[in-house]
Amino acid sequence: MRMRIGAALLLLGIPCSANALTLDELQRYDKNKDGALNKAEYDVYRAHRDDPVLAKYDKDTDGKLDRVEYQALQTDIKKRYGGNAPPATNTESNSEKLFAIGKEVSDAKRGGLPLEDLVQTPKPEPDECLKPQEIFVRRDRMDSFLYGITPRSKALGASISYTGDEAEHAKTAKINGMVAVLPEGWRQPCLPRPDGYGPEHAYLSAFAIAPWVSAQGTINDPLKKSERSALSGGFDAQWTIFSGFFNLQAFKVSPYYQTDFRGVARSDGVTATWEPWKYEARLGGSPTLFSPNFDWYWRVQAEADARRVDRIGFTDLQVGNYAWLGGTVQLYGFFFPTSMVVPEFLRNRLNLVMTYQGFWDAYSSTAISRYSAELAYNITENGDASVSVGYERGTNKDTMTWLNQYVVRLNYKY
Repeated sequence: MRMRIGAALLLLGIPCSANALTLDELQRYDKNKDGALNKAEYDVYRAHRDDPVLAKYDKDTDGKLDRVEYQALQTDIKKRYGGNAPPATNTESNSEKLFAIGKEVSDAKRGGLPLEDLVQTPKPEPDECLKPQEIFVRRDRMDSFLYGITPRSKALGASISYTGDEAEHAKTAKINGMVAVLPEGWRQPCLPRPDGYGPEHAYLSAFAIAPWVSAQGTINDPLKKSERSALSGGFDAQWTIFSGFFNLQAFKVSPYYQTDFRGVARSDGVTATWEPWKYEARLGGSPTLFSPNFDWYWRVQAEADARRVDRIGFTDLQVGNYAWLGGTVQLYGFFFPTSMVVPEFLRNRLNLVMTYQGFWDAYSSTAISRYSAELAYNITENGDASVSVGYERGTNKDTMTWLNQYVVRLNYKY
């Protein structure tokens, strides 16, 4: 399955699959209207079936993109889809599928492959453009960026752990999660390019306004002095612009209020972030698969966070003002996305996320950093749940807590 990372496919309105076609949809490939596909027609049909990008932009159904069709694509996919290259088909190694394909090719060569033989039962596919998801459960605000652009199976997800120590008569809960709600009409991920605008013109391509609540930290019973937590809430105003050197530029402004799990701490502030996407460098995502055995992309997000702290509570923040400047770099790796040489339970299930954050406070001239690595396995096919093991070291900006720990998590994503 082709990587559907970032907005390379979603914001362009490319469907997730071209496999489930009705008889009416198959008529576009029957150029001579004889009710069957000859060899040339079948080659184009199979190229479209294997490649949803080509299927969407090849309006005249000739198996390649002409100049007008070509201009609709971003510059990062010109090499893959431009020119007069003949239709390509995916390599298949499954013996049963190879037999079925061989029969189709044989029938097409002998004079025609009846359209009725190719009709498949349509399968419901998620369409983020038409029916936006209204509730998101993720790890943190980085994990929720742009709401729905990052597929659920690639997200980190929220986690909750509970420990009851009967010997010490102590109970501990650790929470790392965020819930965001997008009321109907508050998110538009697929705004069309205005009439008369070409690829060189900037335009608003998506926006989302979402109230959110985030819980990060630990709570103990009985209370421990070392307990640290951050319970915050606010709303995100996010939007994207197609323009300039980058394929996409994403912006976010988020006013928020923060306390701790016991309601003692008190601070408020506003963050502003900017994230560029350049598909040629796999920055923000990529519409092309790196290889059947491994795929990857990376993200860079610049951030400014202005905060006023009135009460310390169960954090290591100090009363006063903060003005953090810095950002986050993340590397995402995906193992065996379409490989046929590994068992099916490993295919497109293993994900690696490596994160580095660095910030500098303009008020105190304090510099902090934090890095982590997490390997996750999706235990459900759609990625709703995963188990992960990770390591994190550094200072948490929201609580100023020093971390140096290994973590095993059961994660839930929605």
